[in-house]
Amino acid sequence: MSWESVPLRYVTRLLNRGTAPNYVDDGPIRMVSQAANQKSGLDWERTRFHSYLGDPRKLKGYLQLGDSLVNSTGTGTLGRVGWFEYSPDSRPCVADGHVTVVRFNPHRVHPRFGYYYLKSSSFQRFMFETLVTGSTNQIELSREGMRATSMPVPALEEQRRIADFLDVETNRIGKLIGMRTSQLELIESRSKCQLAKVLLPPIPPASWREIPIKYLFEFERAGVWGDDPAGDKSDVLCVRVADFDRISLTGGSTAATYRAIDAQQIRRRTLRKGDVLLEKSGGGEKNPVGFAVNYDGPENVLATTSNFVSILRPKSIVFPRFAGLLMAANYFAGMNIPFIKQTTGIQNLDGAGYLGRKVHLPTISEQVSIVRLLDRNLDSASRYRNSANHQIDLLAERRQALITAAVTGQLDVTTARSGVR
Repeated sequence: MSWESVPLRYVTRLLNRGTAPNYVDDGPIRMVSQAANQKSGLDWERTRFHSYLGDPRKLKGYLQLGDSLVNSTGTGTLGRVGWFEYSPDSRPCVADGHVTVVRFNPHRVHPRFGYYYLKSSSFQRFMFETLVTGSTNQIELSREGMRATSMPVPALEEQRRIADFLDVETNRIGKLIGMRTSQLELIESRSKCQLAKVLLPPIPPASWREIPIKYLFEFERAGVWGDDPAGDKSDVLCVRVADFDRISLTGGSTAATYRAIDAQQIRRRTLRKGDVLLEKSGGGEKNPVGFAVNYDGPENVLATTSNFVSILRPKSIVFPRFAGLLMAANYFAGMNIPFIKQTTGIQNLDGAGYLGRKVHLPTISEQVSIVRLLDRNLDSASRYRNSANHQIDLLAERRQALITAAVTGQLDVTTARSGVR
């Protein structure tokens, strides 16, 4: 099989960045940003609006059916490839200045074949090795370098067959990934419901006594961020909200951030196994502030929390794991919502108000039994999550391998069968 190799400049009608917008709450132009260009497709909820009142076709990055979109700045997002097919409403769509629009010449390259080539491992690898400039988070995709990059160009009929094959097979794999993702969401939802049902019963047993949350703990103490690590004994493991596991409801075992913290400050903030870690600042629309876990960090390692996390030390009247699960159940039941204060884009939890809420506390022996039941179910959910995520990873690898093999001529799509059912 002999395919021609042609620089992108000769097979595209447009290869350019979009327009820097003047954002407004509502406007005549829908802007497609890097945030909207997701792996799963264009996320219209993440698009914003531009106040431009002229002819949208005159704007750089004006989108047409069949355009490919390539995120062009920033670590973690650069290189993500999207496909524009339609506007969700009557408004014209325009890519912003951080997105490169690639419009293939349909007389040379089938738009879907071109789209798949941009997504292939061959192009992605070449792009990061050769076309990316800058360092750290300031990296950018070179437009001129991209225009000079060659791509394989078989006959148009062959391109169409490859694109049709990949449409069918990637859609099939996408559905399987979607099924696994839905199963994960269902498992997570069931775990949350069980926690609330067991720990926050509408009619608690007579042996459970009512008590304000704050009386379950010796203290609530905010963590400290300290300074950049110094490479000496002042360096302390610092647990952040990013280290919280929302399935096992623990945090610390995967923490890897070290900060230089004064000995006097760390003395009152050293973590113990079983401490409850309460998120006090941060959060967002999907995960509001107030999440809580038990600390399960490594033994014999000096650790504390960041300034966005409070340390709650359980008293002897409460089994530490029960206290953590109880705080998580309150979060899942939305009990934290009335105590959230929003300032400058950051959510803060009114700790005094939230911890002043009353809960029902079983006897210690009942607490231990409940913890055994709930942890057994959480462990099962965690094992399923790991298995499902592994399957999702394998499916994603299979999809990427199919795309790369097909658009580089390593796979004869007239006889190929994906093997994915």
